[in-house]
Amino acid sequence: MSSARLIRSADPHPKILDLHRKKLAVIYVRQSSLYQVENHLESQKRQYQLTDRAQQMGWAAARCIVIDEDLGISGAQSFNRAFLPETRFSGGFA
Repeated sequence: MSSARLIRSADPHPKILDLHRKKLAVIYVRQSSLYQVENHLESQKRQYQLTDRAQQMGWAAARCIVIDEDLGISGAQSFNRAFLPETRFSGGFA
């Protein structure tokens, strides 16, 4: 691994390298039922706040994406879900 890839940013997170920040920060917001979506608002809010956390750790806002198409859809059967983590980015993360 080249030394250029191991450059550390000047921040309090020494294990997060610039090579990590070049990848996408993917925040997958998930609640399995409409009841959870309607009644567990604090949980949903905290999941969305993970974007802020990623930015605090050095990811650019443009490198943070939120995936929430599956809110309220059960994961028991994958055919009815819009998002499958293993297929959405079939070209890989850049």
